[in-house]
Amino acid sequence: MISMLSRKRRPRGAAVPRRRVLFLCTGNSCRSQIAEGLINRLDLNGGRFEGFSAGTQPAGSVHPLAIRAAGELHADLTHHRPKSWETLRGEPFDFVITLCDRAAIEANPLWLGAPVIGHWPFEDPIKFRGTEEEKLAVFRKLAGEILRCIERFIALPVEMLDRQTLAQQIERIGPTSRGA
Repeated sequence: MISMLSRKRRPRGAAVPRRRVLFLCTGNSCRSQIAEGLINRLDLNGGRFEGFSAGTQPAGSVHPLAIRAAGELHADLTHHRPKSWETLRGEPFDFVITLCDRAAIEANPLWLGAPVIGHWPFEDPIKFRGTEEEKLAVFRKLAGEILRCIERFIALPVEMLDRQTLAQQIERIGPTSRGA
């Protein structure tokens, strides 16, 4: 698969204002961690975005299969830890993207910086029951779907779009299935 993962880093002299993107899900142990890792890995060339993640009810650790699936896409999550969205509440964000329906309902504070809000409802792979290999396949599929969404997101001409159009474009990027 050819993707933006193979792009090289932008030269240091080129200053571009970085847009802060917060990815939210319930446990911050899988979907939002993968999204944070991928946007930070993919956007090394452009330097336009800086990814963060949090959960409404953070788990104790990042799921090992999320670490593995993201690692296969060159996004290292080995040092990531789940964190509560409350710890980021006072920080400004340009975008807040929820990755499950529950987080979209629970995490509805007034965010500093009046971010553009988006919702990409991914199914929770932790709920899948099967063999270890079947579970890994589900995590890999999820990571691939998030990768495609992130690639489309960072390709948006955010500097040229008004807030309403930008919000509509972000919503269109996400999957059509509803995730809990």
